[in-house]
Amino acid sequence: MSERLELLRPVLSKYERKFSVLDLGAGINHPTLGYEIMREFDAVVVEVEKDWTPLAPLGKNPIVLRHEFSVTGLERLSECEHFDAVLAFNFIHWFESGWQAAAEAILSMGDYVFLQIPTEADSAD
Repeated sequence: MSERLELLRPVLSKYERKFSVLDLGAGINHPTLGYEIMREFDAVVVEVEKDWTPLAPLGKNPIVLRHEFSVTGLERLSECEHFDAVLAFNFIHWFESGWQAAAEAILSMGDYVFLQIPTEADSAD
């Protein structure tokens, strides 16, 4: 079980019904955080990763999209979709000068939105 799931568990445990999760930049290392959430909770998880390749059986409620978002794509998605929880870990910085518009779109997509932005220390060798 990942440390990230430990941090999210208090919020996700509040749901007494099936809930939806959007995992932006889900990653290619199995198990992904979205996968862990799907296994532990009654959740439908939409994982989005531009470099996704199938590695293992995904389980009962996954939706996996191989897609690379643009700021415009995030804005369009935010106009028509809403999730109970949105995960955007180490995702925003890929939009460089458009990071603020990307963040605004992501923040409007969920009841709970979890963002992580890498620090300079994350890039240190």
